Amino acid sequence: MALTRVTKHIIHGSLLVQFKYTENSGSWVLSSSRTTFTKINNKNVVMTPQYADSILENSASMTMRQEAGNNNNDQLAIALFVNSSNEYEQTNILGNQPYGNGHSHTGGRNDRTAPTRRHGHVTNQRTAVGFTHTYTPASTNAQDMDVRARNISGDRNFSVQDFFFICKEISIGITSLSGDQT
Repeated sequence: MALTRVTKHIIHGSLLVQFKYTENSGSWVLSSSRTTFTKINNKNVVMTPQYADSILENSASMTMRQEAGNNNNDQLAIALFVNSSNEYEQTNILGNQPYGNGHSHTGGRNDRTAPTRRHGHVTNQRTAVGFTHTYTPASTNAQDMDVRARNISGDRNFSVQDFFFICKEISIGITSLSGDQT
């Protein structure tokens, strides 16, 4: 049997190293007295990167709904916190009045000028919200990640439903070495 010599091989590319997730299948309500960022249903993910040069990719999706308010223009916000520091923030969720007016109009179904006047209201607005954010922790220390929410401009309750949060560690280059055989 002939002897073969195996040489070094270096493989570069991305590789999913690990992932962790948390979810909340029910509804979580933030009380109107809370205007600071509050952790969504006390859910978090703790991940210890295996490589210091890895990328941590965080993705969250949810539905946010204003509670009991006609024609309000409350603005909601969500944020990704890493080790209790605000890493990424998304603002101006809901709150914008369509077509530059306050969610009501006059005019009937067939006659929009008069004498039939109807006022329409938008109640309990709901919107799908999500983000994907990546960062490099530059260490192999544990990363405590969570998503928080707050009402920026109003004093009404709002709810978060169908919350899903996933964190992935992605390596940016794996080197694989094999030894010599003789």
